[in-house]
Amino acid sequence: MSTFTMPFDDSKSVRRVWIRIQKEEDNDDLSSTQLLSSQRAKRTCPRWIYCAKSRIPGASIAVFTSKLLKPNTFFGPYIGIRHQSSRKADNSTYAWTIEYSNGKIHSYIDAIDQTKSNWLRYVNCTCTVNQENLIPIQYNSNIFYKTIRIIQPNEELLVYSKNLK
Repeated sequence: MSTFTMPFDDSKSVRRVWIRIQKEEDNDDLSSTQLLSSQRAKRTCPRWIYCAKSRIPGASIAVFTSKLLKPNTFFGPYIGIRHQSSRKADNSTYAWTIEYSNGKIHSYIDAIDQTKSNWLRYVNCTCTVNQENLIPIQYNSNIFYKTIRIIQPNEELLVYSKNLK
């Protein structure tokens, strides 16, 4: 698990950034390489983050916390394939646009491929601001998620869709 602190414009420091890849176990039906590849995104969850069926109608997999999370906790970076062209990213619901400070597009991070992404691809969008508990933050050319309030155990991690570009 990696932890680091970096300042942001709001003069608060990052509480923590969690990056953890769990060790794979052997499986009788799949080689460990196949298992690692096909389950990579889910297996990058910290111990206290788990994947389950979303409570949002029509959504499938979501991420939940098994412990209380404090405000200003950061997760990331969001991992996926980098594209320079919008063509591939436009067809994905897992893509983020990375911009320069002047608003011009730098690149896209697309986590549609589970074998080349991490657990953050399972953070779902909510249509109501009242359910939001994370906001996306761009730092340099990466995307992080920041908790904006206390998140209770077994609560789904959600970002408000109006905060998305």
